[in-house]
Amino acid sequence: MKKDINLAVIDDDQDICELITAFFRPRGYSVTSFADVSDFLKDANLLPNFDVILCDLNLPKSNGIDFAASAKENSIAAPIILITA
Repeated sequence: MKKDINLAVIDDDQDICELITAFFRPRGYSVTSFADVSDFLKDANLLPNFDVILCDLNLPKSNGIDFAASAKENSIAAPIILITA
């Protein structure tokens, strides 16, 4: 049995989140979107469940580079892929 891959998307642009979701869900990914890093970090129970994190480089309250740098402090082991329009 194939294991679903859990993908987190951190992006303040709802259209981008919907586009990424529309691309990955039919390919067997489980996609959860967050508007910013603080929303993502709010539920610490979810963090270990993600296999990959896509994070926008430029966010209103933070940025992807700072998030990636602080990932270890927040016990995030999943690979982080920075994206930008």
